[in-house]
Amino acid sequence: SSLIYSLTVDSDRFLKNAVLFQIKMPDTTQDILVEIPDDDLPKLLDMYEKHKNWAPYVYSIILTGIEWRRKRKEKYTIFLSPNNCWKQDGTFFVLLTVN
Repeated sequence: SSLIYSLTVDSDRFLKNAVLFQIKMPDTTQDILVEIPDDDLPKLLDMYEKHKNWAPYVYSIILTGIEWRRKRKEKYTIFLSPNNCWKQDGTFFVLLTVN
């Protein structure tokens, strides 16, 4: 099982919507979502550096993901991006795997 969080903020930076999905993903799924390699996560963090006061939870989840992945061999978090578009616009999803 995987948990997916979807957060939306309004123009005043207030949390407008928070949705939690739990999905069962088959191992052979072909999808447009591409995993962001561990080596690229610091680059993604740098993209959000200038926005961390506006959206601290986004900066925090990336930083926490980097720290967890360095400390543990298990990968509880998986960072994904549609067709690797995070490189252009910073769009990403985080899957938190629950065993």
